[in-house]
Amino acid sequence: MKAPEDRPLSRFLLGASAKQRPLIGRTMLAGVVGALLLILHYFEVQNGLMTRAQLRWLTLVTLSGTAVFYGLLRFGMGLRVGSQHNWTFAQQLFAIVIMVWTFAVAGPDRAAVIGLLVLILIFGIFAFRPREMLGLAVLTLVMLGGAMVWQHRYGRFAPPVSVSIFQFCYAALAIGPVCVVSSQINGLQRALAGKKEALENALEQIRRLAESDDLTGLMNRRAMAAMMRLELRGQHPVPPTIAIALIDIDFFKSVNDKYGHQMGDEVLRRFAEVGKSALRAGDMFARWGGEEFLMMLQDTSAKQGMECLERVRHALAETSFDDISPGLRITISAGVTDLHLHDTLERAVERADQAMYGAKQSGRDRVILGVLHAELADCTDCQTAVEEAPQVVTPRG
Repeated sequence: MKAPEDRPLSRFLLGASAKQRPLIGRTMLAGVVGALLLILHYFEVQNGLMTRAQLRWLTLVTLSGTAVFYGLLRFGMGLRVGSQHNWTFAQQLFAIVIMVWTFAVAGPDRAAVIGLLVLILIFGIFAFRPREMLGLAVLTLVMLGGAMVWQHRYGRFAPPVSVSIFQFCYAALAIGPVCVVSSQINGLQRALAGKKEALENALEQIRRLAESDDLTGLMNRRAMAAMMRLELRGQHPVPPTIAIALIDIDFFKSVNDKYGHQMGDEVLRRFAEVGKSALRAGDMFARWGGEEFLMMLQDTSAKQGMECLERVRHALAETSFDDISPGLRITISAGVTDLHLHDTLERAVERADQAMYGAKQSGRDRVILGVLHAELADCTDCQTAVEEAPQVVTPRG
């Protein structure tokens, strides 16, 4: 079942923009109320309480003004020249002017219009700040007072001055509390906004904790795997070249055993900084687990990935660890492979993992290219890669 806003008639009347729909809806509601009031004025004319000329002018301004608001908002021109807040204020002001005009030309039943003025102001409680509401209320009372003066000078059904004074006082007594309530609601809105911001910050912190490694600040394995799968799903029929590198810090267990876990953590942090310095925008780097790290290098062949890892290896060799132990040197072993069409994340990581263990068995402190296995050779590009890839034997052990 379609939601009300997705029905054809709703989309035709309110448009597709979710941002403009509330404004358009309020404009249509104001138009309906205005039309009903004009019908009441027609019966006032029939009973001699309003002139036909007054009704014609009131009808022309009410309907044309509502049509202009609706047209500008419905066809997307409204919010280009003003914010939603400004358009709401303009609509409120237009409605107040129409009601004050109605009060000025109406017959003895004009006092009922005061209630409609208060209702219009109530609609602004949630939209305007207290100072704006106060200004709108004062403007309403000034216009209402002006309409009363006009009645006594030019109106056909001017009440006694004392009645007008009482009507003005009743209007002020009704409008005043609206401003007070507006101030209280604004305070509640600010408090709720503060709590919402605090909640959003807390959720963001939870998300960061769930996706990042506390020690190094890098992505953790879970977040990295999700990002890599997302990247694979977003690939085009001919995917960009991507290199996957798995890195292991050599003899890390010995560092932990000899210097303590605190110093081992410092080694991990410094290597993370060295690795990050070698990355470009779009590359991804994560702590894969323990002393293992994973890189995903965008628009990079396996050969280029090896060059990148060689730069990381040399940068790490130049990094001082003398504060942990004079002369301490930290090295890495890494395996690099391509991520190809028809490949899977698991196979690519496994190739990089096998190449990394090959680097360790070959003496450590080196980078080795992983083999692209024949199960990917069902396309021309993959077959070429199989033929060109060096056949490195990398048994685990």
